[in-house]
Amino acid sequence: MRQTQITQVGGKVGDITLYVSGSASLNINEESVLFLKKGANNALSIVGGKQGKQQVQNGYTDSGKKLDEFAGEIQNYSSRNSF
Repeated sequence: MRQTQITQVGGKVGDITLYVSGSASLNINEESVLFLKKGANNALSIVGGKQGKQQVQNGYTDSGKKLDEFAGEIQNYSSRNSF
């Protein structure tokens, strides 16, 4: 399994939790599509808060699209636009 480190504001230390309203929540062993950007020191962070994450369950995203269809739409969009 490939692992990627993502930096995000908030978290938990001991019994103190900091939650940032509008941020995407991540769970262990969750399958998701993330929209990421590189920041300082090449650290990756999620773009767009909650909109930057699409959870995948049984091959479908949160938006109800098949994962391969969703990926194709992203590829088409990114080939027509520069970031």
